[in-house]
Amino acid sequence: MTDGWGTVTASVVTIIGTIVVGVLAYRAGRAQVSDQARVEHGQWLRGQRQDAYVTFLTAWDQVVKSLKDEVKAIGESQHATSTTERERLMEAAGERVLYAPAPVRGPAEQVLLLGPDNVADAAGRMVDRLDGMQTAALNRILGASEPTSTAFHGAQQVD
Repeated sequence: MTDGWGTVTASVVTIIGTIVVGVLAYRAGRAQVSDQARVEHGQWLRGQRQDAYVTFLTAWDQVVKSLKDEVKAIGESQHATSTTERERLMEAAGERVLYAPAPVRGPAEQVLLLGPDNVADAAGRMVDRLDGMQTAALNRILGASEPTSTAFHGAQQVD
């Protein structure tokens, strides 16, 4: 009977050992998969952020250039010969200035969504400055500001 109990005890210990090893292997495998997923998500997020930043900065540069060009054109159109021609040019410029910042809105939202907070804050300040440039250009169209006004040039400065 002693030999029989020895065999049963050895079998039970082997079964318990197999179960414990299986649980530990499962947990280790699960932790490895979880860590790998976290790393891959971080890499994906960095790529998404980089794409969003490049898209935003490219759009912002283009809009700033177009607003500067419009302010220059507005100054030049002040010398148009007839009042009717000048009004037509100002109306067209006003419409272009009004819709100029539109290409920045979508990329800015992506940057705000993807973060991090300090970059999202900087993008928000850049959009605010762009709005200031737009306002200064619209004021110039309405005759309320000089093309070299501090409002327009100050709005171009980004902290």
